[in-house]
Amino acid sequence: MTRTWSSICSVELAGLLDTDLVQRAVNDRRLYLADRIVLLRTHPAADPQAALRLWRSECLTPRFAFDVLRACQTERPPLVEEELGQASAALTDNQRAVRLAAVVAMEGQSSSEARQVAQAMRDDPAAPASLRAIGAWVLGDAGATRDAPMRRYRRWLAESAHRSEEPLIALLSGAWMYGTNL
Repeated sequence: MTRTWSSICSVELAGLLDTDLVQRAVNDRRLYLADRIVLLRTHPAADPQAALRLWRSECLTPRFAFDVLRACQTERPPLVEEELGQASAALTDNQRAVRLAAVVAMEGQSSSEARQVAQAMRDDPAAPASLRAIGAWVLGDAGATRDAPMRRYRRWLAESAHRSEEPLIALLSGAWMYGTNL
């Protein structure tokens, strides 16, 4: 199953699978991480414990971290609290930045603490560019900085964001930097 699944994994096909099969597959370490996350994307309630284990993966992108965080379900609040509490670590730790981007994207509309972190990161030129763009999106304002990442974000916002069905997902996938969804 592993070889076959990895070669055809897609959101459309994953949506056709039943929950029992998804639970087995997301726990099958022979499957690529991306395939396991696509399964969680289409079945976010399938296995919160598997999602929790994937949350600590060293290979997450902001888009994948968002999918995994959503699938953590009842396990999500302590993860959110941890990432927001250690937001400054995102300045020097790529995986912290990835997870913090997912947390800010998911919680930014409902959590004042996430909005504060979004503002601090958006305005800090030392923060990773992806985290700054997510912060700007959540706040609905690109801020006053005029450095290269924020100029690129403003250009994407003006020229391309309206073409995306889900602009936040486009941001998380890096489309604003590279012009493609991952």
